[in-house]
Amino acid sequence: MRSVKNHAVTEVIGVILVFTIVSSVVSATMFWAKDHLENEKMGSSVASAINQFDQIDDALSDMISQGVNSSRVVNFVTDAGYVHLGSSGTRFVIFYSLIQGTGNLGFDFNVSGFDDDNDYTFAIDLVKGEITSFNITWLNNGSIQNKEQRLSAPESDIVSANFSLVDAVKIDIKNYTECVGRIWLFDVGFLSYKTSTRYTATQVIVENGAVVSSRPYNHVLMDEPTIHYYKEFWCSHCVPGRWYYGMSMRIIQLKPDSETTVGPGPGSYRFIMRLNSIDIRDIQYRVHGCELKIRIQVFGDHADAWKQYFKFRYGFQNYDGKTLKTRPATLESFTLIHSICNIDLEII
Repeated sequence: MRSVKNHAVTEVIGVILVFTIVSSVVSATMFWAKDHLENEKMGSSVASAINQFDQIDDALSDMISQGVNSSRVVNFVTDAGYVHLGSSGTRFVIFYSLIQGTGNLGFDFNVSGFDDDNDYTFAIDLVKGEITSFNITWLNNGSIQNKEQRLSAPESDIVSANFSLVDAVKIDIKNYTECVGRIWLFDVGFLSYKTSTRYTATQVIVENGAVVSSRPYNHVLMDEPTIHYYKEFWCSHCVPGRWYYGMSMRIIQLKPDSETTVGPGPGSYRFIMRLNSIDIRDIQYRVHGCELKIRIQVFGDHADAWKQYFKFRYGFQNYDGKTLKTRPATLESFTLIHSICNIDLEII
């Protein structure tokens, strides 16, 4: 009797073990399959968003080619995810000296504080030269008058403004009546699409004439903007001989009427775009025997993608932890072009 009972118990335990193993395998397979399907679905949605955002970016380029008041309407369809129009986005700070010189002559500086929570102040790191005041112009807000801001003390490196330094700002650095340096600040605005699974999120962004693909710790420019970087002349007297280049940089601000978010379900949307303005903000030339030094800072969630773009596409180099600079002694001219495009979203 005992052997029969033991045999029966053994069979029951065996059945239980087999059932447990099978259940575990089936559960793991279903769990993996569900995650795999979610990732496949997200990948398909992201690929579709990139293709559609490329069309939006191409339409923006066409508008710039046609000029002010040109317009486009582009549709966008998604099966899931959020679509967002924002007015801030990535911040570009561009600055340079207006007085070139070698040795102790001329003027040179660096800036900081444009990436902190205080939009009313920034700091100047004076490399050489003197500063007495700043003339601040809010480019997109005619209700704010140009502001002459004097330093509180000659040795002070902190500059305070009466209004927020946001959107689009021009700052002229002065030594008494002479303008010795210039800073431009642009918050370019953006259009974004975001989708996610339980483990990761992916975002696709249109900003400043580019399409950016963004995942945690991985930001890539998928459709790069065009910076005209061209050979101006060959210097046969230089040792060794070298080409001098001209750079034409375009800043494109997307300006929605208001911050807008739609989603997360399936949706069909219409983006209505109109080019509001195109302005040549500045043209600078190299002085013979000197260097034309253009420096750039980029701030925001996708700043790393932009920094890599400037470094690997156009040879910018690290100046410090936050600032990039043009290659030494190769830049002949620099042109800054600023465009504003109004954009609105409609649900179809």
